[in-house]
Amino acid sequence: MRSYHAFLVIFLSFLIGVAYATTSKKNSDLAPRNKWQAYISKNLNSAFCHDGGYFRTCFPIDIKECSTTVKKLSKFCLSSMRLPDQIDMNQHGIYFGSKIGYCVGQKLELNLNHRKVNNPKCVDPRKWL
Repeated sequence: MRSYHAFLVIFLSFLIGVAYATTSKKNSDLAPRNKWQAYISKNLNSAFCHDGGYFRTCFPIDIKECSTTVKKLSKFCLSSMRLPDQIDMNQHGIYFGSKIGYCVGQKLELNLNHRKVNNPKCVDPRKWL
């Protein structure tokens, strides 16, 4: 069952990477690391903490606590990766976004695991796709 959770987290993080890559291509193919990190952090929060989403539904947590936790985890995950000064969105945007999203999602689930709701929708993450 754990592999389905990992798939869900990877899927969410992939969407975040694609969203940034799409936005970035409108302006430039290169994104400064600090701007890219700020964008990813902001969107990780909305991806993981929105009302009715997997984490807020299956691990009862209010929006403020979820946002604070995701912000802290994204800082940790971003600091643990060696990123270039400029992110080439054509070559690495989705890759780095997925890695960061996966890291945050795994750590968030581990941090909240003691709160997990036992219902069919929360047991099978495929129901969230």
